[in-house]
Amino acid sequence: MILTEEIENSLKNEADIIRKSGLERTYAYKIIRGEKGKNAKDKIYRLALAMNLTQKETNHLLSLNNAGDLYPHNARALILLNGLLKKQTVEEVNIELYNHDLEPLKD
Repeated sequence: MILTEEIENSLKNEADIIRKSGLERTYAYKIIRGEKGKNAKDKIYRLALAMNLTQKETNHLLSLNNAGDLYPHNARALILLNGLLKKQTVEEVNIELYNHDLEPLKD
């Protein structure tokens, strides 16, 4: 099993999750399988927000894709982490990033 049980359980409504992430379906599945790599970090965050993952689960998904960890080392990372903790949508996090003159999550 590649994913944790929590991540697998959050995939039960996968069509809705992928829609919320704004990602193309096959690309989202490549992330879930750990096939995308460090250049996909923003897309991994989009999927994590859509799945309502915790910081630990998000770090696991990042790790599967060799994309590092999410920890609050700068303002952007702090906003992303806060978005996960508050269970915000991708759009809400992007608005918060925009309000702080930071780059929104790439799609």
